[in-house]
Amino acid sequence: MELQGLYTKMISEGFNRFYIDDLGGPIFDDVECLGEIGSEWAVYYIERGQKSDPIFTSTSQEKAIEYYYNHVAKIEHWHMIVCTRSKSIMESRFVEVIQLSMLYASYKMIFLTIPKPTTGSTAFSL
Repeated sequence: MELQGLYTKMISEGFNRFYIDDLGGPIFDDVECLGEIGSEWAVYYIERGQKSDPIFTSTSQEKAIEYYYNHVAKIEHWHMIVCTRSKSIMESRFVEVIQLSMLYASYKMIFLTIPKPTTGSTAFSL
């Protein structure tokens, strides 16, 4: 597979956190990258414009593409999708998550200390 093929495959499969030198990606910072460094292909992380030391290098573009695809495919990027004081809102969002077969890390209550709470001191997060 060539770089353009990799880019097209990742976009079509819904990858949203990748960057390929000279082709781009959905984001360009705080992301794992594939590019050439000198005479080698490298997989590295870039944050605030600073490249990390490569986590993989090879003189073979094909091996680098294979490693990069497999590496990025395994990355988990979790987000909190709701935080509310309403138990009914939390329950409806939780049902939606289950119906969509989404993975979730927790459904928990967080007890907050809020001066003079107007709606209670319990919050729910998912």
